[in-house]
Amino acid sequence: MGIRRVFFLVLLWLMFAGQSLLAERHPRVLYISSYNSSFPTYFDQVEGVRSVLDTVDVEIDIESMDSKRFHSPNCQGLFHKSLKNKIDQGLRYDVVLVSDDNAFNYVLNQKDSLFSGIPIVFFGVNSVVKAKLQNFESNITGIVETVSIEETLDVMLELFPDEKELVVLSDNTLTGNAVLRQLKKITFSLNDIHVNVLSLTDYTFEEMEGELRRIDEDTPVLLLSFLRDKEDRILGFYESLKLIKRNLQAPLFHLWDHGINHGILGGKLVSHRRQAELASLCVYDILNGKNVDSIVVNTNAGNEYIFDFKEIKELGIDKSLLPAGSFMVNNPQKEFIKTYKGELIVGLIFLFIQAILIFYLLGAMKKKNKVEEDLRGRVDEFYYLNEEYVSLTEEYQKTNEELRDANIDLKEAEKKLKINMAELARKREELKLSEERFRLAINGTNDGIWDWNLETKELFLSTRWKEMVGYKDDELTNEIGTWEELLFEDDKGGALSKIESLVSDKLDNYEARFRMKHKSGKLIHILSRGVGMKNNDGEVYRIIGTHQDLTERYLYEQRLRDQVEENLSMYEEYRTISLELDAKNKYLLEVEEELRVYIDKLNQKNDQLAESERKYRQLFNNLSEAFGFYEIVLNENDQPSDYIIRDANPKLLELFSLSYDDVVNQKASDVFVYEIDHWLKEFGEVAMDGGTKKFIEYLPELDKYFEVHVFSPQTHFFAVIFDDITESVQAKNALMIEKSRNEDILKGTNAGTWDWNIKTSELIINDRWAEIAGYALDELEPINGDLPLRLMDAEDIPIFNEALNKVLVKEEDYYDSAFRFKHKEGHWVWIHSRGSVVEWDKDGTPIRMTGTHLDITEKKEVELALVASEQRFKTIFDKSKTIMLIIDPEKGEIVDANDTAVEFYGYGKDELIGTQMSKINLNGMEKIKVEMKKALSEKTNHFKFQHILKSGDLRDVDVFSSPVLVNDKELLHSIIVDSTKSVEAESQIKQVNKRFMGLENIIHYKANSINDLLDFTLKQSIDFTGSDIGAVYHYDQARGIFYLNNWSEDVNLTHKFNHWEEDFENMDCLSKAVRLKEAVILNNPEVNYPFQKASLLNGGLLKSITIPILSEDKVVSLFWLATKNSLYSRFHAQQLMLLLDTAWILVEKQRLQDQKR
Repeated sequence: MGIRRVFFLVLLWLMFAGQSLLAERHPRVLYISSYNSSFPTYFDQVEGVRSVLDTVDVEIDIESMDSKRFHSPNCQGLFHKSLKNKIDQGLRYDVVLVSDDNAFNYVLNQKDSLFSGIPIVFFGVNSVVKAKLQNFESNITGIVETVSIEETLDVMLELFPDEKELVVLSDNTLTGNAVLRQLKKITFSLNDIHVNVLSLTDYTFEEMEGELRRIDEDTPVLLLSFLRDKEDRILGFYESLKLIKRNLQAPLFHLWDHGINHGILGGKLVSHRRQAELASLCVYDILNGKNVDSIVVNTNAGNEYIFDFKEIKELGIDKSLLPAGSFMVNNPQKEFIKTYKGELIVGLIFLFIQAILIFYLLGAMKKKNKVEEDLRGRVDEFYYLNEEYVSLTEEYQKTNEELRDANIDLKEAEKKLKINMAELARKREELKLSEERFRLAINGTNDGIWDWNLETKELFLSTRWKEMVGYKDDELTNEIGTWEELLFEDDKGGALSKIESLVSDKLDNYEARFRMKHKSGKLIHILSRGVGMKNNDGEVYRIIGTHQDLTERYLYEQRLRDQVEENLSMYEEYRTISLELDAKNKYLLEVEEELRVYIDKLNQKNDQLAESERKYRQLFNNLSEAFGFYEIVLNENDQPSDYIIRDANPKLLELFSLSYDDVVNQKASDVFVYEIDHWLKEFGEVAMDGGTKKFIEYLPELDKYFEVHVFSPQTHFFAVIFDDITESVQAKNALMIEKSRNEDILKGTNAGTWDWNIKTSELIINDRWAEIAGYALDELEPINGDLPLRLMDAEDIPIFNEALNKVLVKEEDYYDSAFRFKHKEGHWVWIHSRGSVVEWDKDGTPIRMTGTHLDITEKKEVELALVASEQRFKTIFDKSKTIMLIIDPEKGEIVDANDTAVEFYGYGKDELIGTQMSKINLNGMEKIKVEMKKALSEKTNHFKFQHILKSGDLRDVDVFSSPVLVNDKELLHSIIVDSTKSVEAESQIKQVNKRFMGLENIIHYKANSINDLLDFTLKQSIDFTGSDIGAVYHYDQARGIFYLNNWSEDVNLTHKFNHWEEDFENMDCLSKAVRLKEAVILNNPEVNYPFQKASLLNGGLLKSITIPILSEDKVVSLFWLATKNSLYSRFHAQQLMLLLDTAWILVEKQRLQDQKR
């Protein structure tokens, strides 16, 4: 009895000492998430981890891979580099906790390097086979995320029994593909049910909206994953869910609990928080000494039937059809319990504690007397224990002597152990040499070799193994993931299952045939054989095998089968033909003699043809014209796109300075430097339709004219003859010029001529005079002095007569008039008629008059069109809704402005015209003139400026300027586009990204206290808004006082709440924010703030923004930010409130942690 008491006391001392040591040591856990805080499951997983590990004083470092949005190898490499740098700085982790497949794959790759010797716990992993294989690995365990596809499909069919179609929504993410493969295996067995898979692999988000709208409102829809479309664009989960619900009228089911309460009807759902809690319990056990290898991978995470009561009610579904034990969110009956859960629990705890106290007091009264009696007995027992202690001391000395003897024996054993270790090292070296010889031997084979050590996770892939799939030795890493990624998806399950069977001792040897993805994109057939090596416990610890490329063999076998079938077919055909040949043999013998005679004649013809060919080639080569033979090239629309040069004679090669080998069988687009598109049209028509074409072509590169003859000897081919007619054309042009010059000299004009005998009314006109009106001379008979009046517009006759009479009465020396003739085809032509009297009688009476007619129709039409065009341009310019200015670049002033510009700038038109550009452009006049020179030279026509309106408002504008010629003066036509909103939007996007960065910094910040966390949040808010200073005030409503979070040299520690009910405008910004419970912005302060200590930032009034923090609809704290130069906006307020709302959740969590401490 005494010995047991002493032992018990010693044990208690050891326990308390151990707890003291344990309390001094704080385990550190690294948690790697595959995603980031914007992903819907992120906070559920983090809260699940913290709900377990925060209770045992574990330090948790959280790292986010963000692989859902940034999944490129480069991004993952940056993550690895960052994490490795932190660990290299001295961070030591007791356990690595990872969530979801991407983080899981990452730690598997780094298990023996970055995380060597560190226990690993995973959860949320969809790859069931890979997760189960970790049971055969050391130092790793976890929770498999098994989705309840079959149970959810059963619920869908139970709730909608009349529907014969199910729709599945998926995408090309890792999760989407994995779950879709599982679903296809299950739906294969569904009878009479059509499963329609709509995958974003085949659609953009916009195209998918149309598909969703076409789904019948009673057709149940199962959402797997809907995050990345075919253009690799990414939406967040709740963004994508909004897109689905906006276009889908049908009931929507899911396999995970995120999305419930946001439009998801329900299903048997995976709980991310529950998985995180189970995994964290494994971490807890490992930290408390449990061997990680004794923890089996958990494949049952406890999925639950969860449904949204609102969706059930809206769809009119009978709740009795739901599976037993289903949980419903938004259930009014349960909402009461949920709402007052805290109060009910507190009340029950209070009653329970009272009952315990009553029973405790009753028991304590009974024990009191018993304890007094025991105490008297314990005094006697103490003396007895003292005697036993003396006895134990003597026994301890004896035991100490025995330990000395045992120590000598241990030293002898240590010497023997060292000898054995040396022998073992020698054996290992021999084994290493043996393995090296084995590797050298297998390198000589043509098979690929692989060697997988299941204990060390080392995988050897020979150079030949990698060459089979088209890679060099350094292009593939030696890891099991390489093999899995190259496996063809349809063959992956069978290959992995056979590996598992070999590992689990179900098979003695491994043999599998499967297809692998070659680097070039093709599939190759592989025969893989392997044998498992077992340790002393009979467990497979290593697998060695070979890969044999069966691709050629498969192709040969297929060709062999095809050949056999062809041979059989040919045999049947041969047998039939043989019978026919027997019948025709006699006939052929009779014909043979005739054929021999014919062959002799044919040989003669061939000789003649060869001679003809020789003569043709000689003629072809000696042609004086350039000759080429071509084949047309068609595009996918069967339209000519190019042509190939099949032959060319020396003249053609000489013409274009080319050699025969450079052009024959080459495409024209690769040979000619000339533009061939217009040739291609002409050549293509001849080659496709036949016929011939002839046209004149001028090649400016050669400065020559050619008459081009094109003809087609057969479809898709054409020949071209280039006849150099340069000298002929030049001679003809010179002749025409000379002829024209002579005609000008003879006629005095290029117009129609007329000769009028005034006395006889005889009129002589030339062909051109008649041609202007569309007639031949003989069609105008009778030709006399009345002819012009017959053709003239009646309105023009008075003008014509007036001009003519002035010459006849000698008022004018020359007659000059313009009028209209009616053309033979019915339209009117304008005539410019000029002339003079060339013969008078002795009395001064005019006898003969001559002159010309000039067709000025085009000139008149241009003049009229120009007037109309100028009027149209003026109307378009003035009435256009686009801001337009005409600017004189030399003077730098506005020449004209349209109505929209007048409205935009706020000036009157008279004010704006003549205004210097420096009045509306914030840049100085020198810089403006530099930019205008760029616009004039057309080096740049797009500029970005800030313009100031008459009101003083600033506008960001895009200016597009181009030179125009007006009245022989070069001006600038400028179009101004107000881009203020666009610039503001870009700024807001940058601010939102900045807010997310600030939020991520706050989430990952390791705060020592609430004050520390609030100060860090204040710093992030100052950086986000570009403020100069800031402060955090807490608000005590009962005392009406604001008190500072931490001492500041800028503002007072306390400030009283302003109770000016009737004078709200004079309240300070802190008091206004409390009263309004919303952000208060002061961009035009009139006085300093009452709580600032002195003039800040070298004097001047500060602009400020105040953000209240509410808890249960009461203001508890305020963030005050101020700056000297910038302006605050409602956008700043909105983004700050979003940032601070999230930060305040972390503050509350920090508060709970501080209370626990």
